Amino acid sequence: MRVIPNSRKIVSGVTLTLLLIGMLTLAFEVQPAKSDWAWTETIFIRTDGSVDPDTTPLSSIDNVTYTLTDHIVGNIPALSSAVRIERDNIVFNGAGYIVQGTWTSYSNGISLSGRSNVTIKNMHVKKFYYGIHLYGSTNCRIENVTATNNGYGIALSWGSNQNILSHNNATNNSYGIYIEHSNNNSITSNTIANGRLSGICLWDASNNILFGNIVSSSRYGIELWAYGSYGNILSGNIVSSSNVDGIVLNGADNNTLSGNIISSNGQYGITLMADNNIIYGNTIANNSGYYWSSGIYFGWTCNNIISSNTIKNNNGGIFLYGEGENNKIFHNNFINNTNQVYVSSEHSNIWDDGYPSGGNYWSDYTIRYPDAYELDDSGIWDTPYIIDENNRDHYPLMNPVVPDVAVVSVVPSATEVYVGWKVDITVVVKNEGKIAETFTVKCKYELEGVEQGIGTQTVTNLAPKANTTLTFTWTTTDVTVHTIKAEATILPGETDTADNTMTSPVTVKVKLLGDVNGDNKVDIRDIAQAGLAFGSYPNHPRWNTQADVYQDGKVDIRDMALIAKNFGETYP
Repeated sequence: MRVIPNSRKIVSGVTLTLLLIGMLTLAFEVQPAKSDWAWTETIFIRTDGSVDPDTTPLSSIDNVTYTLTDHIVGNIPALSSAVRIERDNIVFNGAGYIVQGTWTSYSNGISLSGRSNVTIKNMHVKKFYYGIHLYGSTNCRIENVTATNNGYGIALSWGSNQNILSHNNATNNSYGIYIEHSNNNSITSNTIANGRLSGICLWDASNNILFGNIVSSSRYGIELWAYGSYGNILSGNIVSSSNVDGIVLNGADNNTLSGNIISSNGQYGITLMADNNIIYGNTIANNSGYYWSSGIYFGWTCNNIISSNTIKNNNGGIFLYGEGENNKIFHNNFINNTNQVYVSSEHSNIWDDGYPSGGNYWSDYTIRYPDAYELDDSGIWDTPYIIDENNRDHYPLMNPVVPDVAVVSVVPSATEVYVGWKVDITVVVKNEGKIAETFTVKCKYELEGVEQGIGTQTVTNLAPKANTTLTFTWTTTDVTVHTIKAEATILPGETDTADNTMTSPVTVKVKLLGDVNGDNKVDIRDIAQAGLAFGSYPNHPRWNTQADVYQDGKVDIRDMALIAKNFGETYP
C-alpha cells in the first residue's frame, strides 16, 4: 500500500528548508570577519582604472567605485603611501575598514596628487604622518572618515582647491585638519579632538569656509597663520574645552569670525594678531584658566571690527596689548568679566558706533555710574563708560543686545506635482534684531510624520531689520501629501524663538506619474484630460500643466506614452 505523506507536513518541511537556505545565504552574504591584510607594497588605483597589485583587498565592478574588503595594516616606509589614487572621477569607499601604518616619516594612508573629483569616505586611517593627503587636487570630497593618531589627520596642500571635508572625526592627531597654500575649500560639520598642536590649521590659505565644526584640541582650537590666510569665513563653530587658545589669527588679515561659540579655553578665547578682521555675533565665555586669560586678546593689531558679541564670565573681557589702535568695538555685551577691559598701551580705539546707534552693554555700568540716566529715550546712558584716558564708550547701552531672527514665509512653487518632479521652495527670513546676524536655515518636508531634509543654507551678515530670500530645490520621491517647513537656527542668547520655525500654509500633493486629474489612479479619465490638452503649450487656451507629464513645455505623444505606461496604477 502506497503511503501518501501529509501535504501540510510537506509544505512545512519545504518552508523550513527554504528558510534555512535563506538564512545560510544571508550568513554568507554578511561580511565575514577577516584577518588584517598585510601591506607589502603601495596599492595603486591607476589612471586606466586598474588596481595594482590586483591581489589587494580593493574591489570595483565599474572602475568608478572602489571598495575596501579588509583592513590594511603594515609598516609603510617613509615617503610612501598605503594607497595612492591616480584616477579622477572615482569614489573610494572604505566600507568601515581600517588603513593603519606605523608612524614612519612622511608616510601617507591615502594620497592624491593632481587629482580631481575623487570622493574618499567611510574609513578609519591611523598612525601615518599624513592620514589622508591631497596635494594639488581639486573638487574632491572627504567625508565620514575617522583619522586618529596621525601627524596630520587630513591635509590639503599646495593648490588643493575647492574641496569639501565634511562629517569627519579627527582625534589624537598633531593637527586634525591642516590646510596649506590651498584655497576655496569647505570644512563643515567635522569633530576634532585632542589635537596635540592644533585642531584645524590654515597656513597661507585663503577664502576657505569653516562651518559647524566642533573643536576641542590641546593647544590651539582653530588657527590661521601668515598673510596669505585672508578671506576665510569661520562661522557656527564650537571651539571649547582643552584648548589653550580657542581661535588664533596670527598675521592673517581680512577674515570673518561670526556666530561661533568659543568657551572654556585655558588662556584666550580669540587671539588676534592681525588687521582688518571682522568678529561679530560670537559667544565668548568662561575663558579663565589663568589670571590674564581673556575673551579676546589684541596684540599689535589695527582696524578690526568687534561687534555684536557676547563676552562674558572671562577673567578679562578684552585684553589690548602692544601697539594696536583704531579697532572699532561696539554693540557687544560685556557681562560679568572679572576685568571688562584691560589696556596696556597708550593707543586709542573706538568703543561705540556714535549716536543713536550706541556703544556696548556693560554689566557693571550702574555700579560704576549709579547717577546716570537715559539719554532722550534712546536706550543709551548719558554718561560715558571710561576705560582709560584714551579709550571710552561715549554711548553705552542700557540693555544687552539680543539676537532675533525669524522665518517670514515658506512658499512652494507648485501644490500638485508628479513623483520625481522638482519643486522650488521659496523661504524668506528676516533679522528682527539690532545687529547683523549669520545663521543657517533648514528646509524640510514631512513623510508619514517624520521630517525629511530638503536642504540647508547659510545666511551671512544679514543687516538689522533686513530680509533675504532663499530658494531650496526639492526632488519629490514619495506619492502622498506633504507639509513643508523652514527653520532658522536659534542663535545664542535669542529669546523670541517661536518665529524661528514656519510651516507653509499650503501642502504639496505628490501624485502618481500620469494621474492628471489627481484621483490617485491612472485610468481612461487621465488619458481623456491629456487628450483635451493635446498640442497645447503655456498660455495656450487649452494648456493644462498636469497634462505635460514629460515636463518639456508642451503636451504631445510623449506625455500620452507616459500616461499609458502607468495605466492601471493606483495609490495607496
